[in-house]
Amino acid sequence: MSISYSRYAGMTKVYDYTKKPNEGPAFDALLNKRKRTKADEEDAIGVECEDLLTAMRDAYQSDLSNLMSGQPALEKLKLLPRIEREFASTAFLRQYVKRGGLEVFSRWLSRSELGDLPTQNLVKSCVSLIQKLNIELKDIRNSSLARTLSDLKPHVKDPEVLGNIQKLIDRWTRLALDEAAADEPTLNVGHRKVVHVSTEEPRSKNAYKIVTLPTRSVMDFTNAPRSKVGNPEGPASEDPFKRSVKKAKKLLGKPVKKM
Repeated sequence: MSISYSRYAGMTKVYDYTKKPNEGPAFDALLNKRKRTKADEEDAIGVECEDLLTAMRDAYQSDLSNLMSGQPALEKLKLLPRIEREFASTAFLRQYVKRGGLEVFSRWLSRSELGDLPTQNLVKSCVSLIQKLNIELKDIRNSSLARTLSDLKPHVKDPEVLGNIQKLIDRWTRLALDEAAADEPTLNVGHRKVVHVSTEEPRSKNAYKIVTLPTRSVMDFTNAPRSKVGNPEGPASEDPFKRSVKKAKKLLGKPVKKM
């Protein structure tokens, strides 16, 4: 053990340089306390989030009842200020997505059972709130929000709101295309493979190039030779890019779930 001595005012203090800083029972107790505090905060945020989701579902049902009785549907609009206050917290946003908040937004923005569309003000506010969420592909897979926004586009009058909806759909489509293209296996000679060119530009068909894999050596006898007449493996396989697009559309085209 490396020890040094320092004398101040007739007192000797021993320094142990082999011991790591912030180490000891006191530090462990403080660390555990912080962990418990963080867990308690997450639990409290989770309770607040569930309370808000319940209020949003109740507001939807109340507005539906009001429409059926010929009264204006204002409960969802009244709840928007509270949602905006809660969305100021990043931790709350994570909990909101985790606890199925996207499906609640999907129901708010879809046609009611009576066939009524949401108001333009409600659409504008909801789209603005959705843009604040960190939405991953697994979250889109578990909700119908992408399908709802796609169906809503023809009825949106504000160009800015329409552009924001398209940005959301484009972002999720890029995620879906990336996953679908990554699932494509490495193909044999004579087939083609989808290779993404850039992660910066929009994922259109031009953002992918079709690369023909190099031919095998003529001395490679590990595979049976291909027949020159017809296709012994059956009909020609579908273009990988088209197959990826189909997978992406299937993923983003889920119907709205009933509350």
